[in-house]
Amino acid sequence: MHPIAVSPSRTEPDLSLRHLQAELAGLDARLRRAVRRWQLAGQDPNDAYRGLYISDAEAEALLDRPFGVGWGGLAQLPAEEAAAFDQAERRAREAAAGYIQQARAAGQALRWLQLAEAFGLERFDLEALLICLAPALDLRYEKLYGYLQDDVTRKRPGVNLILELLAESGVGRLTWLARFTDDAPLLRFGLLERTPESAKLPALSQTLLVDPAVVAWLLGRYQPHAELGAPAQLWHPAADPEDELLAAEVWPDLAPMLAGEPAVAVFHGPDRTAQEAAARQLAARLGRPLLAVALDALVRERDGLTARRAVHLALRDARLAGAVLAIFGWEVALIEGALPADVLAELCAHPDWVVVAGRTVWQAAGVARERRLA
Repeated sequence: MHPIAVSPSRTEPDLSLRHLQAELAGLDARLRRAVRRWQLAGQDPNDAYRGLYISDAEAEALLDRPFGVGWGGLAQLPAEEAAAFDQAERRAREAAAGYIQQARAAGQALRWLQLAEAFGLERFDLEALLICLAPALDLRYEKLYGYLQDDVTRKRPGVNLILELLAESGVGRLTWLARFTDDAPLLRFGLLERTPESAKLPALSQTLLVDPAVVAWLLGRYQPHAELGAPAQLWHPAADPEDELLAAEVWPDLAPMLAGEPAVAVFHGPDRTAQEAAARQLAARLGRPLLAVALDALVRERDGLTARRAVHLALRDARLAGAVLAIFGWEVALIEGALPADVLAELCAHPDWVVVAGRTVWQAAGVARERRLA
């Protein structure tokens, strides 16, 4: 594929990281409050075996504990301590808001907010994601989570811990379990993943990990999802006379589309070089990065990876990077000359530009759609 230089290194202050640090300061205040409540509830932080055995007294205490209330929920903080924790959270929110204002003034986009917008995340989703992200950025969270989950071996947050930190005690907190289902944004887009050993457990017992590609992007670089790997490349195209020449036959049909809503541009024919050039031209005219995915190479090189799964991951990564998506070798997604209805539905549901390019002419059928396929 045509070599394109990656984006230059930043010399201005990275407000995205400062904003993320302020968000983590808010999490720290929540954790300090939770740890203090556990201590007031009689949980001994110096007990080296805590979480590895259950005493007779603890068993009786568990029977007496109200429904949907953790150990920390039984403790009432002294007014002065409660006020101090509230003030710490408030300062963190104010610091985060300050970085948002700085970013707007500087014309910078904050990656944490971009993530929320790209995937339709609500505030609860963002806070849950932050809890799962924290151990990937600072290992001290591993010990804190082990302490609060009463299990020194459990270094990643479970759904139950997230609810204890974010939701009110009682039966009402169970309504938030819907945010951790397969069709909710956090798991549907693979921002969070269940650990293999907990995937079949009840929802409250499941342990969650943040996708390393999401961590990398929040730190300022694109890293493809592990199942995509090298056949997925993020390009930053610029105006190029060679590309203009290669794409000359395609561009008259493509150019008028720029004035409308984002569409799906369908290329077919034997000249892959021209298809790549036209995709770069499109991204350059839009002033956007281009995520180029060689679907044929992916399916050929990755045992067990289906075209359907690869397309799903490519669409996810395009949202993550804020990129125009171009998928080459599209014919491997076709079955008897047609695109499976579920793949077509996901393609049409993607809110941004997509280019699909292959040798074969194909049919778009079986799905009611309003999306333009040009």
